[in-house]
Amino acid sequence: MKPSRRQNILIVAIFVSVFVVVLVMNEKPVGYSDFISRDQSELAIVADACEKLLRATPRDATETRLMSGNDKSLPAILRELRATQIEVASGFREGTNTVSRVRMTMGKAKDQFTVAWENSPQDDSLWDLAVTGTEGRIAVLSLRNNSAPARDRR
Repeated sequence: MKPSRRQNILIVAIFVSVFVVVLVMNEKPVGYSDFISRDQSELAIVADACEKLLRATPRDATETRLMSGNDKSLPAILRELRATQIEVASGFREGTNTVSRVRMTMGKAKDQFTVAWENSPQDDSLWDLAVTGTEGRIAVLSLRNNSAPARDRR
């Protein structure tokens, strides 16, 4: 007996569904080596997305904003990084400093590292996209205030 058109469609739909589930389950967060080996233009896109997220976050001296890495309000490029957590600080008071940054926690357990868009510790007019992992802090991209999108950072 020959299967009906409806049965064929159902079988194809089941196979497609299984394929999509397997594909989603196998998605892995971006790894440390993958991130630090990106070219400067790709890193600049990540920094620009972080800057847009900072501009969209109200200044708050008392709290930072914690988000999941798949939050729908994030710029697409940041969601694609599949961070486990993103902290956004806009005008946050940290001791005697006022901090504005986006810090993304990537990976899990021993493979965990952070990516942060923040002021350089040495120069307030310099912003770094920095990766902190087992090798310490590495600034993978640095931009002066007038090189990055305009923002009142202090």
